[in-house]
Amino acid sequence: MNPPLVLLNPHAAGGRAGRLAEPIRGALAGRPARLAVASTVAEAEATLAALPRGSRVVVAGGDGTLHRLLPFLLAGDHELALMPCGTGNDTARALGVHRLPWTEALAWGLEAPAQRIDLGEVQHGSGRTPFISSLCAGFDAAVGERALQAPAWLRGMPRYLWATLAEIMALRAFDAYLVHPGPLAEEAAHGRISALLRLGRHDDATAAIDRFLARYPASSYADALRRQSAP
Repeated sequence: MNPPLVLLNPHAAGGRAGRLAEPIRGALAGRPARLAVASTVAEAEATLAALPRGSRVVVAGGDGTLHRLLPFLLAGDHELALMPCGTGNDTARALGVHRLPWTEALAWGLEAPAQRIDLGEVQHGSGRTPFISSLCAGFDAAVGERALQAPAWLRGMPRYLWATLAEIMALRAFDAYLVHPGPLAEEAAHGRISALLRLGRHDDATAAIDRFLARYPASSYADALRRQSAP
């Protein structure tokens, strides 16, 4: 069997994962495994491409790290293990390892027997993308994107609660402005449409698009909104 590789994303969890590089090296001392720290996707791809097929890779990072690397892991037919050190760690929750101390998660990743799990694949305009554990769209995806903008001191579930409230408040801010619209009424109306879509309120968004196009038919946003509302 090929020696396992621990692949660390030092940028995971807002850079906090990078602090684990030296402790991981210490934990690997005397084990037939090595650590690679990949600061970019290109570095990670090159590292994975150089491995023998079917190698075990312990990904040290979060959901973002895992999903960026998943196509390369599949291309090499590698075994995947996860040492969760990201922000949300949803996949780690699905695998039942999200509460493990990193030392135990590392040992599990290196030593646990492999087993098959299901993966999904989403088809889109630029091709197909594999995913593991979950796929989010609409409001869930909007919350996930906004969570990346949360204060660095917010971690775990509080970070996502902050993002959820921020998404809801964004719609309320546009509504409040449009009660007595000022010179940015057009931009606010367009922002309100975006907020409705992100909240998954598609019927309300369609009605808002119709009102926008009736009021601002020559807007720079108009063509995109017409395509969006076309059946």
